[in-house]
Amino acid sequence: MKSFIDYMSNSPSYIVSAGVSTFFTGVYQFLIENTPKEIFGLSLSIWIILLAINLWDTKTGIRANKIERKREGERFVFSSRKGWRIPEKIGLFTLIIGFAYLFEKECIRYELPTIVSISLMWGKLFFSFYIGLLEFQSIGENHETIYGKKAKAFHLLDKIINSVDDEIVFKIKSFFKSDQNG
Repeated sequence: MKSFIDYMSNSPSYIVSAGVSTFFTGVYQFLIENTPKEIFGLSLSIWIILLAINLWDTKTGIRANKIERKREGERFVFSSRKGWRIPEKIGLFTLIIGFAYLFEKECIRYELPTIVSISLMWGKLFFSFYIGLLEFQSIGENHETIYGKKAKAFHLLDKIINSVDDEIVFKIKSFFKSDQNG
């Protein structure tokens, strides 16, 4: 009984465990009772989160550009060699999430096996997570420009993204090499 009271009085542990158990209970219920409204809610939530991260990246990018111009003694006029990527990234994650939502909806409509809609959902979550990592990497580059150094978390993101990118390039190269040989 004493250990339970100690556990309950240690609020960070209690909050984390309550949050994690609530999250996994919600995911379980979602997977069991897939409905188009729930799938749309998840898709919309992911899209809003990615949009917010993208806007944060845009804000830090403009601030970094402003500080860079100030250091060079120039008047601030926004220019970025990567600024055109803002609408491209928004369009990309909108298409990914939109197509995944439509496919999931059709899986429910045609009563396909649950594994198909679950695979689509996990694919959507994976790509959204990867897009979020890319956005945070960009925010880290902006922070490096603003503050002169990156935080440790951004260095970790760089390592993760570079290793994933290297693996993707390796897979693409090996696909084309095997395609040319056979």
